[in-house]
Amino acid sequence: MLRTLDHLGKAAYTLGTLHCLSARLLPLVQRISRMDYWKMLPLALCAGLCAAGCVTSSMLTETPMSPTCREVPTIEECQAEAGFIEDPCLKNCVLKQCSGAKVVCNEHVQQKCQFLNQQKGSKIGGYVERKEQDCLIPKDEIGWCQIPMSRQCRTKAMVHELAHSCGWKHGEGHGIPGNNGRLQCI
Repeated sequence: MLRTLDHLGKAAYTLGTLHCLSARLLPLVQRISRMDYWKMLPLALCAGLCAAGCVTSSMLTETPMSPTCREVPTIEECQAEAGFIEDPCLKNCVLKQCSGAKVVCNEHVQQKCQFLNQQKGSKIGGYVERKEQDCLIPKDEIGWCQIPMSRQCRTKAMVHELAHSCGWKHGEGHGIPGNNGRLQCI
């Protein structure tokens, strides 16, 4: 594997600023960025990927909230956005949920996302099954719809859903993005 990575690194470095690698290399970059393989990568690959603009320094230090779901923020982005929440109990709950909630994006979740999108007439970032959760005993699972959106928007959508997992409801305010139930960026 290391020999292959070394060849890819030389190729990536050679490609430099042409395009963000080829379509065949992008899935490898995405897989590697979700795993802790950075310590094993040869210097040529890291230099090549950075030169091509496919890897940023934040990708080396930030942790995605899910290794399998697409369009998720990092734990660090989620916690930074949660820092704006005004209610102390809700804020603490969402901060913990950024690294502790299970983000689910399986086929069942995607089907429910499609149903909810049709029902609302607009796209949603995710959903939380309503139970009796509150900021002391949150719901531990988030259904994530994986819709393409900017990093900032996906972070706001995740914090919005995590707030629901902590018992927050639309209209309660507290600095939660999309207080009225809609994020302007989706």
